[in-house]
Amino acid sequence: MIRHKVLVEGMSIRAVARELRISRNTVKKYLEESEPRRREASSRPHPVRGQVESRAAELLSDPRLTGGKQRWTAPRLREVLDDEGLHASERTIRRCMSEWRRRRAEVFVPLTYVPGDLAEVDFFEVLVGPPESRRKAVMFLMREMSGAVDFACLYDRQDQVSFLDGHVRAFEHFGGVPHRIIYDNLRAAVRAILVGSERELTMRFAACASHYLFEPCFARPREGHDKGGVEGRGKGVRWRHLTPIPDGTDLEAISTALQAGLDAQAAAHGERVEASLRAMKPLPGWPFRAERVQFLPASGSSRVRLDGAVYTVPEDWARSQVEVHVGAREVVFVRGTERVAERRLRSGERSVRYLHFLRELSRKPQALRQVAPLLMRELGEPFAELWERLKGQYGEKDAARRFRDVLKTIRSEGLEVVRTRLALALPEADPLCALLGHVRDQMAPSWLVVPPNLDIEVPSSSLAAYDALLGVTP
Repeated sequence: MIRHKVLVEGMSIRAVARELRISRNTVKKYLEESEPRRREASSRPHPVRGQVESRAAELLSDPRLTGGKQRWTAPRLREVLDDEGLHASERTIRRCMSEWRRRRAEVFVPLTYVPGDLAEVDFFEVLVGPPESRRKAVMFLMREMSGAVDFACLYDRQDQVSFLDGHVRAFEHFGGVPHRIIYDNLRAAVRAILVGSERELTMRFAACASHYLFEPCFARPREGHDKGGVEGRGKGVRWRHLTPIPDGTDLEAISTALQAGLDAQAAAHGERVEASLRAMKPLPGWPFRAERVQFLPASGSSRVRLDGAVYTVPEDWARSQVEVHVGAREVVFVRGTERVAERRLRSGERSVRYLHFLRELSRKPQALRQVAPLLMRELGEPFAELWERLKGQYGEKDAARRFRDVLKTIRSEGLEVVRTRLALALPEADPLCALLGHVRDQMAPSWLVVPPNLDIEVPSSSLAAYDALLGVTP
């Protein structure tokens, strides 16, 4: 506008300056160039800062003077410099500290990603469940960096088994294995941090990496931004896919719904996703066993304590060592050729299966009476109906005594066989007698069956015969 008034409209510099209320020098600058810039012949001198800046940098850089949460502040640095005869204002000291931090700050390099080459892994804490019983869970997240492909799964705990199980599930979902994967220095993967980028891996994680043939890489200690892709993605998953907080308590169901949402979001990048998945390494012929194996004692009550939870095992295993295969979702107890699988519990939970105590319950009617409701829940129908009929006819005390024979039959014949026979016997007036009589007929050995008529005559003995045998003359 200034140039237009002078060069086009023909107004004088004085008139333009008076009209716009600016200096005539400003008008002259706009006439010389359309965008006047500030020019300085040389940088401004800083005599005081120049004296203290180098010494302040030495003090700030000395690792022997600070550590942990004990750090330099501008007032304290000023006091130390004053004692050394270097006087400066606190504002000058702050500028020196700011310039020192700026020069030492890390410069981030913009990266590019090759399809199928690199993935990043991390755990994130999330909330699940209804408001009255809300609890924490951990989300395993693997992000393939070139194609925006994600895999997420929720677990109760952040341990090595969940860590390995997340890898197995992620690779199965992708249908391939990335060439390299970046991690934090978490205990599930790293036993020791060596020089530079070298790490001593845990045995199970090393076995997993060897099974799938990927290269494990690790971020620098306390430098989480080395894998900033998964760090930022974890926040996005929580905000977009886990808000509002899921009301369910089944982590498997929540994980399935979460993964469906991630797959739908990835569908918008169809070509990139397909290129990334095609470039991955093929899966091996069988999946890695994501579990740990340990031996634990079974107590006198046939209970095993694992990770703060309590499980029951068959009564014959009491007071013995039990082989335990711990998975992310399931625990398998092994002794000899017998295997018992249970859902993995959280710390503080307890699982008691009274089907493991059929022998002792068949010997102890009072104990059977006390745990009958829980036992009937495990047995299901038609055993619960039989129990109610016995209890109504004889009372709880005698019903427990009579039901012992049913438990003995289950131990000898098998649960499903007895269930089928009991379903056929229930319409009878005395279903217990019908059931046990049928079972006894099937189980009776042949040497116990007495023929009805043998037609054998046994002569009676006499005292005279005994005297003759002994050679006694009457």
